[in-house]
Amino acid sequence: MKTTNTLRYDFWDILRAPRLALSGKYLLAQARPLVYGYVIYLFMTYLAMLLEGGTLSELWNDHTLFPFTSLGLLHWYGWVIWVVGIVFAAGFYDYGNMTVAKLALEELKGNPFFSGKDAAKEARANLRSLWVAAALLILLIVVLSLLQGLIGLVVLIPYIGEIIYAVIYAVPFVLWSLFVVFLAFGLT
Repeated sequence: MKTTNTLRYDFWDILRAPRLALSGKYLLAQARPLVYGYVIYLFMTYLAMLLEGGTLSELWNDHTLFPFTSLGLLHWYGWVIWVVGIVFAAGFYDYGNMTVAKLALEELKGNPFFSGKDAAKEARANLRSLWVAAALLILLIVVLSLLQGLIGLVVLIPYIGEIIYAVIYAVPFVLWSLFVVFLAFGLT
């Protein structure tokens, strides 16, 4: 099989995908944002646990470099700091993914010498649209869930509540629920 930088749209593209995905350029472009995100997550997690009342040596003996489970966060501010760390780690993960996607796109267009710096600049320019799309998806899921809960309160109306609920819930909310499920599974 002759190796070219163009897609053939057949099974040879499937066989070539692992070679493209495991190239050193892509792995290095993904490694830096992953390390930055992990370091920020680690710092924020230890900060949250320290504010909860633990000592650094005790926390280090319990969790070392992997504070992922049984953090022992009891107060809201500990949870907020921990979630901020997760959001930053996810943001850096998205940044790395967009950098690799830009590198792969340029290689498939026939430009194998597209640099990682240029791909990182392109990724930074397009990150806002990715984050806005994710935030709007989360907002859509929250609004639809709250709306379904509100419609669920209609059942509390004596005598006619269950009938109204059956009529209201029959079509639109089932379709919205299916849409959210398909969207959630489609993005994972």
